[in-house]
Amino acid sequence: MGYRRIYYDINTGVKLAHVAFQFDPVNKPTIEQDIESIEVLYSRVRSSFDCLELGFDEYSQDFLTGTLTGVNVQTKTPTFAYDVEEDPPQVPLSVQVAELKQEQALIKAALDELLLGGAL
Repeated sequence: MGYRRIYYDINTGVKLAHVAFQFDPVNKPTIEQDIESIEVLYSRVRSSFDCLELGFDEYSQDFLTGTLTGVNVQTKTPTFAYDVEEDPPQVPLSVQVAELKQEQALIKAALDELLLGGAL
């Protein structure tokens, strides 16, 4: 198990750096240590960027199939670009799947109510 840190511009959400670590609670670098060792962060004013920390398994399918582009600054979720380059960054596929499952359950319940008149 591990974790990821995504450093991004707080105004635009553009990714500045993405680091992934195997979980080692004893030697886990601090955010300050990351800033000192990553040139793009070290050279910026600290208040101009933020860090999103994720578990290694969060958005794993999206990291495999897409390219991390940044962070949605309103929702604090990662954004990805997928193979079709003319498309803007999309909501992560894992979020899309969860929303579709929820929508499907609502449609099924409404259909059951309509067809069976609430007999279930």
